[in-house]
Amino acid sequence: VTPNVPPEVEFANVPADQDTFGYAPVIFWKGKDSDGFVEYYEYADIIDSTALDDPVYYRDFIPASAWKRTESTSDTVYLLTESGHITEHVFYLRCVDDQDVSSEIKYRTFFRSNEPPFAPEVKWFMDSDEDFGNDVVIDDTLYVLDDTNETWPGLGFNWKSTDPDDRDLYRIPL
Repeated sequence: VTPNVPPEVEFANVPADQDTFGYAPVIFWKGKDSDGFVEYYEYADIIDSTALDDPVYYRDFIPASAWKRTESTSDTVYLLTESGHITEHVFYLRCVDDQDVSSEIKYRTFFRSNEPPFAPEVKWFMDSDEDFGNDVVIDDTLYVLDDTNETWPGLGFNWKSTDPDDRDLYRIPL
């Protein structure tokens, strides 16, 4: 009987190691198993200072609860951080084959910024729409005033704002 060969996992070319994001990036990877197939992938987003100082050493101490399981070769990873800060994250990745054997754990370091959005500009709904090109109207169905009826349009206003973490290729929804 030939012994099982562990599977292999690697990151795809994007995002690159040491990238900084102002949004939740999609991280891509791939795996292979020479004597079977990859059953699933697991990843962990770690901000522990020990992992940041020595990611290779920390691989053996990743808590079981930190691993997120997926069958996909990519995922949107939120890399959570406090508003106004840049946080360093070590993103660990492994795969498991059909014999329940894990690959070697790979990692990349990412940085996440999180600036709060700019204060919104507000205008009354009936005022000019100049510079408010993204108007969205949501019908009001909750009438609470004594003098309302089914044809009363309710109070309306439009607002606009931007997020300083926006990039040319990625717009953050507000």
